[in-house]
Amino acid sequence: MPSHASFAPSCDTLAVLWESGHVELWNLQTRFDPKGGKSMAPLKRWAGRIHDDFARESRQVALWSTDATGCVLSIVALGSDHQGSDILTVVDLDRDMVIRTATVKMPERNGRLVACDKVVVWQAPDGELFDGAFNPT
Repeated sequence: MPSHASFAPSCDTLAVLWESGHVELWNLQTRFDPKGGKSMAPLKRWAGRIHDDFARESRQVALWSTDATGCVLSIVALGSDHQGSDILTVVDLDRDMVIRTATVKMPERNGRLVACDKVVVWQAPDGELFDGAFNPT
């Protein structure tokens, strides 16, 4: 059963996350039909694991398109490793092919993902926003 889902704010795509790190991207193909016809015809765009750490538990996902066509997408998944640290995994897709993956260990645990100026940032439990200065592993 999925643990979290998120819509891309600039395109018609839904990301669904499982605790294991499995992610599915769905193009919802929504349409507004005044005649009352079918309002969407979902089509799976991409599916895969965003990390290979089976001890990591993923709990939140965010998705956004980084170009006007919706062809280039970034998936950000937040989880915790077996030591309890928050781990961010960022997967960039271009035309549904993985072009880059980065993992970042956060300075605290129990944070969350929040949208901020067309990007997704990590927010610590005390409310402080992570500024993005990190070294990917």
